[in-house]
Amino acid sequence: MKQDLLMLYKLIVLYMLDTVTFSLTKSQIGDFMLGKDYTHFLTLQRVISELEDADMISSKTTANRTYLSITEEGKSTLNFFENRISDEIKIDVKNYINENKWDMKNEVNITSEKVDAVLESFRGEILQVPPMYSALKVNGQKLCDLARKGREV
Repeated sequence: MKQDLLMLYKLIVLYMLDTVTFSLTKSQIGDFMLGKDYTHFLTLQRVISELEDADMISSKTTANRTYLSITEEGKSTLNFFENRISDEIKIDVKNYINENKWDMKNEVNITSEKVDAVLESFRGEILQVPPMYSALKVNGQKLCDLARKGREV
């Protein structure tokens, strides 16, 4: 693969991360890069890996998603080489982000609705039965005391 193309792909990823005010997932970057036919999946994975190795982006994996952010090193590199990204590509990136900004932001942000939905699964009647050796009281007596006496409740 030509090094010029690989460098362009890296600059596009840096440009995307620099354009937004929040982290992007690998899949969000992939949706753009692969959807616009700039490159294919394996090359994109290589680009992201090399950017991470060069400390130009940072990654954090949470709940099976990898969130990417541009680092200061990445910003400096982008500022130096940004002129190598064509205006057409910059317009493509900006249009994509403007069209998908709220969906992308909602995907990476934890909302109170998401938290409530998860918490709801923990609400309701408790099906767990405490063991007889617990300190839970039944009719004023500890279950562990009743268990020592051989009684079961």
